[in-house]
Amino acid sequence: MSGAKHSVIKGVAWVGVGRVVVALIGLVSTVVLARLLSPEDFGLVAIAAAAAAIIGMLTDLPLSQALIQHDEPGDEHLHTIWTFGLIKGAVLLLLIGGSAPFIAAAYGDARLLNLVLALAFTAALGTLQNPALAVFERGLVFWQAVMLDLADKSAAFVATVAVAYIYQSYWALVVGVLVAQVVRVAMSHVLKPYRPRLSLGKGKELLSFSIWLTLRSWIYALNWRADPLILGQFIRPGPLGLYTMADRLTSMSVGQVVGPVSQVLFPALSRFKKDLARLQSAYLRMQAMSCILAFPIGAGFAILAQPIVLLVLGEKWLPAVPVIQVLALLAASLTIQLISPLAMAVGETRALFRLEVQLGLARLPLLVGGILLGQVSGLGMLMGAVLGRAAAQAVMTIWSMYLVKRLSGLRLRDQFNSIGRPALASLIMVLAVGGALWLAGPLDTSLAGYGSLFALILWGGVVYAGALFALWLATGRKPGAEEEMLAMALAGARRIKERRAVTLD
Repeated sequence: MSGAKHSVIKGVAWVGVGRVVVALIGLVSTVVLARLLSPEDFGLVAIAAAAAAIIGMLTDLPLSQALIQHDEPGDEHLHTIWTFGLIKGAVLLLLIGGSAPFIAAAYGDARLLNLVLALAFTAALGTLQNPALAVFERGLVFWQAVMLDLADKSAAFVATVAVAYIYQSYWALVVGVLVAQVVRVAMSHVLKPYRPRLSLGKGKELLSFSIWLTLRSWIYALNWRADPLILGQFIRPGPLGLYTMADRLTSMSVGQVVGPVSQVLFPALSRFKKDLARLQSAYLRMQAMSCILAFPIGAGFAILAQPIVLLVLGEKWLPAVPVIQVLALLAASLTIQLISPLAMAVGETRALFRLEVQLGLARLPLLVGGILLGQVSGLGMLMGAVLGRAAAQAVMTIWSMYLVKRLSGLRLRDQFNSIGRPALASLIMVLAVGGALWLAGPLDTSLAGYGSLFALILWGGVVYAGALFALWLATGRKPGAEEEMLAMALAGARRIKERRAVTLD
């Protein structure tokens, strides 16, 4: 195994393990909060958070991404990024804080005023994070990022649950975000000591790479973060909370697979940007690996959504089941294309911007059209919005795959080859789990019900793994992600065996 490939796989492993732990923390936190808070609490905070996020995106300057892609970054680059961060923090306070009265008035809810003000301070605080951490990511070293995620998520968990338990207030969700930012900023300077200095010396150079990413982030914010603001104009905070919870659960499950792959793929592909064959090979392997991991999670979440919601979140969240089922499948299908890390690696950030603009022109009409269709059809505005979102994602996926073809030379057939086996294995798993669920009958909230749910999840994992490797063998054991994952598993088992032997000696 080459050094670069080993670094990529090791990076995915580090980030993947960290994401699993973070997801478990998030899951426990969500379960507790779902029991202590109401759907209306989640819906209310979702409106404030979406408004703050969109305004925050308008000031976004992804300069750290330029640092990763740069051939020889130096201290002056770090000082420039730090200075831009200070400027961004001040602008965030003014823009988000100044928008608070207007947001509260637009939705007719005075509670939004203080929520948005609190989020303005939290967003400004986040700009103080140490820019030197990008040096680790550039070198495909990710344990620092994992430690950072674990620290802030653990602190947020303690703070959020404590406030929710004592006060049973929506403020628990905001306090958790604030505490996470404080811990993240502090830890970033502990992990990589750095003495900042005010400077804009490398501003032009960094902005030349980042400007299109910045413009793209503006459109991205309107495309993907504005859902609560749009839905909030049609439905009450309660149903909006159901949508928010569904989005939150799928992000914590399937999203924890997509995130590590994209995080590692960008610096990895940046190394191969001048070697087309290695660039194509690395992209296809990472695409296949992400599909292998994400497809069964999304499909499993969809087939088991009803018992999971009943047993884990409680009966009051059952109306969210169909929303969760669709969003879980959508989240898994995102792994079919990984256009963002590829385009950034080859320096085609302008292409990302154009793609996001095209998507924006299609997504808003599809989303609003879905809401109106749901209203007149009896399907409901909430499910109409979900189906509109699904249509928009289908359009985005096709456009993104064509862009992958243009930037890397990979044909659509090459890209689809990576998803065939995990898609078929996931279908086999769904049939097996669905059959077992039908035989088991409705699960109740007793201890036996929880045991049955665990058994169904375990059964699904066994069936998927068996089906995937059976299909791999049946198709001639072609080199790919299955082969590498099997090699990693065997190597891990061998190391455990060797350590046990040393211990016994």
